[in-house]
Amino acid sequence: MISTRQKISVRISHINNRCRPKRKRCHRRPKRHFTKVMTIRECVPIEQRCGNMTFIPAFETLKSHRIIKAPAGSFTITNTSDHCTMNVKIDTFKERCNTVQIPAGSSFTAVVSDLRNIEIACFGNSNNICTGTINFDLVYVIKL
Repeated sequence: MISTRQKISVRISHINNRCRPKRKRCHRRPKRHFTKVMTIRECVPIEQRCGNMTFIPAFETLKSHRIIKAPAGSFTITNTSDHCTMNVKIDTFKERCNTVQIPAGSSFTAVVSDLRNIEIACFGNSNNICTGTINFDLVYVIKL
C-alpha cells in the first residue's frame, strides 16, 4: 500500500521532470583550420668554379610538416656561362633525385610539388667560372 506521503513525492518528481527542459547533448564542433599562403618570388645568382664536381645546395626544405607543407610551384635555372655545363639534382618528398644537365647558354624550367632540395654542380674547364640564376616562384601552405 502506498502512503499519501509517497504519492505526493511521486507526483512532485513527475511534475519536476515534465517541467524541466531536457538537456541536449553538446556536439563538438570540428576544429577549423585556417590556411595562409606564403609566396616566394626570388632570383638567386649562381657562381661556382667549373670542374668542382661537388653538388652545392641552392635550395633546401628541412621537412614537410603537418602545419607547413613543403613548397610547390616552379623554378627556372639559367646557365649564363660560356663553357660550363650545370648538373642539377632536384629532390622532392615523393620522388628522389632527378638529375638534369643544362648546357652553357640555356635554361631549364620545372614545375614541382613537395620540393625538398635543389643542388647544382658545374662541369667543364676548371679555369672557367660557371654563372647563372635561379628564379623561384614557390608557394607554401601554412595551417593555422
